[in-house]
Amino acid sequence: NEDGTQVRLLQVAALRIMNPQGLVLAVLGRHEGGVCKPHCALPGQRIPSGCQPREIADRFLETRLQGLQRWLKVDENFELVAKESDAKKASVATQYRKATFNITAKPGMPWHK
Repeated sequence: NEDGTQVRLLQVAALRIMNPQGLVLAVLGRHEGGVCKPHCALPGQRIPSGCQPREIADRFLETRLQGLQRWLKVDENFELVAKESDAKKASVATQYRKATFNITAKPGMPWHK
């Protein structure tokens, strides 16, 4: 950063998928090391260095959400939020940048509560 302090950058692309009734698709857990752990978040993934948020969001839709892709309409713009904090796992300050894409599920998309 400006004062010469080392700052780690972690970028994430998140997909806010909402159906016409206002329900939002969420990830409710993770499978790590053979154990399921609760984790409520929007679907998405980290943005590797050198990649753009839109590129990662498109790739996520084409791979992880391939079966739903025909039902989804992605807004052209995305919201970018940045915050800096001390990382839990790293000994260096971390700047988090989250690009959130608003996606509308078309009427008729199968959706279970």
